[in-house]
Amino acid sequence: MIELGGNISLEGFKDVYNSEMTIIKKIVGNSTKKINDYCKSFEKFKVVLKNIHSTEGSKKFELNVSVLNAGQLTTSQVVDRNLFIGLSSAIRKIETQLNK
Repeated sequence: MIELGGNISLEGFKDVYNSEMTIIKKIVGNSTKKINDYCKSFEKFKVVLKNIHSTEGSKKFELNVSVLNAGQLTTSQVVDRNLFIGLSSAIRKIETQLNK
């Protein structure tokens, strides 16, 4: 598990390249800042990555994102072949749920 800033955790990212981790950390950091701006009781942001299908030339990722805000857990799940697009989609789902 990778901890970022105390209230952000990433699980399942040990096999991700360093260059990809830099982009992932930026996406997660910017999203957490945005969520923290409109959620006054933001507590925790967690991303779990699972490789669900991996063959030569083809991968599928399952991304589970959860946000703990004022004691209430909000979650989203996305399966995608592109790690960055999948992560962005899962975070957008969380943002949509929190803005209701």
